[in-house]
Amino acid sequence: MKKLKTVNFPTLTMIFFITLFLNTNTHLISKPLEESTSISGAASIDEFAHEPLELPPLNERSYQNLLAAANAGNSMAQEELIIRRYWELLPYCHQDQTIPVETWGIKEKAQNTDLYAYFVLVTCTNEIITTHYPQLLSSMQLRANTGNILAQSNLGVAHYMGKGVEQSNEKAIEHFEMAANNDHCFSQSYLGGIYLEQQNYEQAVPYLQSAAESGHPGAQDNLGILYLSGTGVEKSPVIAAEWIRKSAQQGSKEALNNLGTLYLRGVGVRQSNESAKILFRAAKNQGHLEATVTLNHVLLEDIIDEIPTMQAA
Repeated sequence: MKKLKTVNFPTLTMIFFITLFLNTNTHLISKPLEESTSISGAASIDEFAHEPLELPPLNERSYQNLLAAANAGNSMAQEELIIRRYWELLPYCHQDQTIPVETWGIKEKAQNTDLYAYFVLVTCTNEIITTHYPQLLSSMQLRANTGNILAQSNLGVAHYMGKGVEQSNEKAIEHFEMAANNDHCFSQSYLGGIYLEQQNYEQAVPYLQSAAESGHPGAQDNLGILYLSGTGVEKSPVIAAEWIRKSAQQGSKEALNNLGTLYLRGVGVRQSNESAKILFRAAKNQGHLEATVTLNHVLLEDIIDEIPTMQAA
């Protein structure tokens, strides 16, 4: 039986000089889907159409030129390498050569700019951070003490992931709450995810609700999953579909896959294989493996249905 995946909490939200990206981590939810009546309409291609990331592939020579420019201090080259490193768009053999340390000119930026500091936290190992960025956490703490919301959130990430400090959910929650109390939806979503892990739904739901209402796609998807199962909220497949749709409309590949599953099963929406295929295809275009497999199964069933029944001689 196919299960929905929930977005636990975001792993990267960074604004660079040229672009904005968002990614989410996922885990499986164990409760199966249940049938329900629906008020939601069909999915359209335009509603869930999102432009793919447009970065041309690099050959060996162009990669070496880009790396040379980055090491020479060209900030745009540095940031392109960061983006390619994160989205795994570099040649495989060069993945380990592109950890953002001082040779990229990132070290100083990370010490003083919280968006770069966040990138270092989520892409570098604890060993790299303690070796190359010994002042990273102390500089973030200083900014957090002055009320810097991003620094407060980064400290939450550091403590949650155990990067540069000992892992501690309690300290992560403490720092995330400082930012969340200032309506920082990223921190609210993180808090919701941590409380979900602890199965503390009484605490998780308000944070997810607030972040979802502020437009955070991961929180919207998670909130939809809770409404689907009736965990911490009154069960409502229709409300679940509405929240998951909001997330899918922002391009979340997990939400696209989840909403496709709802259409395939007719849960919270009117059953529609065509809508399901649109959504699975959109998730597939973002590299979602489960959506790719499910789409292939649906397409295969369509082919089988079109084969005339063989008559016995």
